[in-house]
Amino acid sequence: MICRKAAWPKIRVSPPGLLHTEHVPTQTESITRLLEVVAPARQRLVDHPLYREIRDIQHLRIFLQSHVFAVWDFMSLLKSLQARLTCVATPWLPSAYPKSRRLINEIVLGEESDNFGDGYISHFELYLQAMWSKREPIHRQFAI
Repeated sequence: MICRKAAWPKIRVSPPGLLHTEHVPTQTESITRLLEVVAPARQRLVDHPLYREIRDIQHLRIFLQSHVFAVWDFMSLLKSLQARLTCVATPWLPSAYPKSRRLINEIVLGEESDNFGDGYISHFELYLQAMWSKREPIHRQFAI
């Protein structure tokens, strides 16, 4: 697979006196605004009845037996996006989508190798560890 070559940006020089002077939000302002925007959706998640149904470790393991497939599916979709929006082939060339490649690669980093004690682990592997002896369906599905 050959990656789409990035279009090299053309450098434009503004005429004297016409420099960009609009307010550019700080990172703190941007994060505050983002938290405000997602607050209603976050509250719906926090209030979801599923959380009241998971009352002990056995309930959690039952949930994990199904949800592990959603974790795998999400990772499969993410890797598909990574293959399309970044360059994963050799020879490497920067893709034509700099903002998308940054976002996708940041998500992949967390999903594939999140901090775990003194090392790193994928969220999928984390689910498998948490499931303990109830891994048979996922093992059959993927022959792992």
